Amino acid sequence: MLDFPRNRVTAVTLGIMQDGGLPHIGCRCVRCTTVHEGRRPPEYAACLGLVDRRGERTAVWLFDATPDIKYQLHLLAAGVQIAYTGQIFTL
Repeated sequence: MLDFPRNRVTAVTLGIMQDGGLPHIGCRCVRCTTVHEGRRPPEYAACLGLVDRRGERTAVWLFDATPDIKYQLHLLAAGVQIAYTGQIFTL
C-alpha cells in the first residue's frame, strides 16, 4: 500500500505496461513465456491515479483505468472507497 501525504494532491502511476500488460493473450515470446512459467511476475497495464488528501476525506480519480485495476487498487487502499465499480470503466 502506498502512503500519500496529507494536505496534498499526488499523482501516481499504477502499472507499467501498455494495453494488455504482460503476458499478452496468446503470445509465446520469451517475456510472456517466463510469466506463464512463473519465473517472472506479471506486469500490469498502466493507469494514472490522482489522490487528493487536502480535505477531511480522501478523494481519488482514476484515468485510463483497465481491468488490471483489480490487481492495482490495493495500492490506493488507504482510506479510499469506490462506491460504484462501474465508474472505473466509464472514465
